[in-house]
Amino acid sequence: MLSPQDVVRELGIPRSTLYRLVAQNVIPTHPMPQKPWHRRQVQGFLMSEVRAALGIPEPSESPAARTG
Repeated sequence: MLSPQDVVRELGIPRSTLYRLVAQNVIPTHPMPQKPWHRRQVQGFLMSEVRAALGIPEPSESPAARTG
């Protein structure tokens, strides 16, 4: 589960675009565990769902990364 900041940082999209697509129900959200200092429910994202909604292919794992 990723925060909105993580999604914006990894995909390089503007935060306003992310929130606009969430409001249009293009990108699904999931409730994240509540921290004591949060005043409202924080929504999280699954990167696979965000990539699928935006049409961005999943990054393929390189052969060197698999061998360790």
